[in-house]
Amino acid sequence: MTGWLAYTYSRSFFTSQSGFSEEQINQNERFPSNYDKPHEVNFILSRKMYPRGLFNFSVNYATGRPVSAVSASYILNGGLVVPDYTNRNQYRIPDYFRVDLSYTVEKVFSKRGDSLNFSIYNLFGRKNAYSVFWQKDSDSQELRPYRLAILGSIFPSITYSIKWGGSNE
Repeated sequence: MTGWLAYTYSRSFFTSQSGFSEEQINQNERFPSNYDKPHEVNFILSRKMYPRGLFNFSVNYATGRPVSAVSASYILNGGLVVPDYTNRNQYRIPDYFRVDLSYTVEKVFSKRGDSLNFSIYNLFGRKNAYSVFWQKDSDSQELRPYRLAILGSIFPSITYSIKWGGSNE
């Protein structure tokens, strides 16, 4: 059995300097950049299943990225909704968490060079937020947050691979 655990602590801030109040972001104070995700953890575990199998297990966790939220909205004449945002990147989308499994069988139909992989991506089917957007509610005309989730379900897959040429392993 082999594996590894990786933890990264990393911060990224941005400062916008301007003498004109109309151009200032967060009153010229520093704020988290769009890429600021302080904590990231990856865990991989592999187990050779003799004679020809390989089992893999992986866990991925990351702090959600910063976003600016709408604190209020105003309706102007004609029904135009104008948002009023909080300070830049003051909030965060929910944290990202994913578990994947896979099992690979080598030398399925030949003595060398082919493999069959069965995998499950996002084992728990988490709807990890990719981003948060604001849209007008049709009933109240207020701005409401909605979260965009990419691949928010379980994804099983089967892959057959053939290796051409190369080593004799």
